[in-house]
Amino acid sequence: MKSNKNVFEIGMNSSEVIRNIVRYQRDIAAITLVLHHVSINWRQEHTDPSSQISNYKTSLHQVDPVRIRMVSREDVLSDLETEIGKTKKSYENEHAVVSVASRVNLVYGGIRHIPMMNFHPEIGHDQLRAVIDFLREIGEKEGVILESGRYFHYYGNRLISEREWIKFSATFLKPVVLVSPRYIGQVFHNNYSTLRLTKDDTYKPRIPSVVHILQES
Repeated sequence: MKSNKNVFEIGMNSSEVIRNIVRYQRDIAAITLVLHHVSINWRQEHTDPSSQISNYKTSLHQVDPVRIRMVSREDVLSDLETEIGKTKKSYENEHAVVSVASRVNLVYGGIRHIPMMNFHPEIGHDQLRAVIDFLREIGEKEGVILESGRYFHYYGNRLISEREWIKFSATFLKPVVLVSPRYIGQVFHNNYSTLRLTKDDTYKPRIPSVVHILQES
């Protein structure tokens, strides 16, 4: 079996990461792509506690996905970029991006999750080191950390059950300075987590790329 270091490379973009996870995890039969609009989020609009308290009801407003598409293992491995383009078809000029969902369909039936997390560290220095150290602390041994432009994304190179995914996601609520509770709330509401694969020139101008490979020492 390949080592995690041979599966990923520094600088690899998010689409390449997903393609390699699917290639490595042979039980995956299909993944799900999600098209959704992007704009300034609630926490960016209400940055201080007084504004958040005054506008707490508006935090419930979440925009539903524009499109959800299942993509087979074969199509992921042969031409994921084309499938991403199909997902975003007719929305090229709007503020929308394509993300991948953590839920995957298995070749023998059933559902598993790729461990995924969207970090928003509220730490003034060495944010990447804080993310790495926490992932190791909770037992993550094989995966990659991507820089998203503002913060960091994490993909674990393994598959976990629904129950394990709930526990994994809830763990990130404990240190309140690493992950937005709004993200975790939306994750549990959707029954899957998502991480962005494409960019929007106005709100998400950078395609996430690998800055650290997490591997068992």
